[in-house]
Amino acid sequence: MNKYSRNPSDNELKIFGLGKFLIKFGKNEKKSEEWTSDKALRMFKYFLLHRDKEIYNEELVEIFWPEINPETGKKRLYNTIYLLRKNIGIKDIVINKTCSYKFNNSYSCWVDWEKFSEIYNYRKKATIKELKKAIDLYEGDLMPDLRYESWVEEFRTNLKEKYLDLMYILSNKLYKNNEYMQAILYLKRGLDEKIYREEYYNLAMKIFANTGRVYEAISIYEKYCKLIKDDLGIEPTTDILKTFKEIKQNDLINKEPIMDKKRKGAFRCDIEVFKKIFELEERQTNRSSNSFILMEIDFSGFELDIEFDTICEELGELFRSGDVLCCYNKKIHLILHDLSIEKTNFTLKRIFDYLKEKKIDKKPAFDFKEISK
Repeated sequence: MNKYSRNPSDNELKIFGLGKFLIKFGKNEKKSEEWTSDKALRMFKYFLLHRDKEIYNEELVEIFWPEINPETGKKRLYNTIYLLRKNIGIKDIVINKTCSYKFNNSYSCWVDWEKFSEIYNYRKKATIKELKKAIDLYEGDLMPDLRYESWVEEFRTNLKEKYLDLMYILSNKLYKNNEYMQAILYLKRGLDEKIYREEYYNLAMKIFANTGRVYEAISIYEKYCKLIKDDLGIEPTTDILKTFKEIKQNDLINKEPIMDKKRKGAFRCDIEVFKKIFELEERQTNRSSNSFILMEIDFSGFELDIEFDTICEELGELFRSGDVLCCYNKKIHLILHDLSIEKTNFTLKRIFDYLKEKKIDKKPAFDFKEISK
């Protein structure tokens, strides 16, 4: 295992600052709202961002009490450090160095934004799995509650740029791996940030064109052109213009949608990804005459002799590669393409045959809904 893929262990201080702020130490957990001093919490965050740096008293006073005289500031600093240690529950988490303070790095410390950055530093060699792990770590901007603190902004901006870099690298790897559905879902998360990165729009156009969704490919181009024209007053470069022309000339278009070629059966994902795929598919349906079936198979309410995850895996193999499957709370959710309510009997027969083979006598509850324009 690479050093940058290491998970936090139970005997170290764990710091989460991406999208939320949370401290874990052993079995103890400390949320922001549980601190008795907001100033102490803010100062602890400052120490975390400068874990390897010795911070002089004057610097801390200038940052946290710029409006008062230095002597009064030093007294407040002393009291705030006391409250910081008390709230953490570790007396020497910050070390007094006479005229300065320093984070005590003798404690093993796992920090989510540092682990994210470690994967970023190895981004060219990182696997798809490792890139996904970095994206999962990035649950939001760094310390969002400190939106107006200038000393956080540089770190926050830097991490956000790294996040967008990794999102593109991952999407491009998935695209080259013919995993188009996953590629566009990750790419969309970047596009939702209202970015001006042309490579994002260019890749999105190629993915949509390669999956037969020409209208969306052209819409992406038009959206990008309008965005940079309105906000920046510039025109698109020759690279994205070339992609646009190739799409218009049918050079990039596959007439039949191409799904993930390496996956057997339905594409399996978690509930959040499933919701996003459903939103994308529903939006596409509203623009065309296509339709799909949303199916739910409910196994809750009775005991199973076989692991639910095994049922999900094996049932998923009964469906086509273009279908989407999600298992959540003992329910299986499915998006079934090129199918209508009238044509679900064959699908149900396959499911019932599987249940009979596995000696599951009690039938789960089924729910169908046809999604059409």
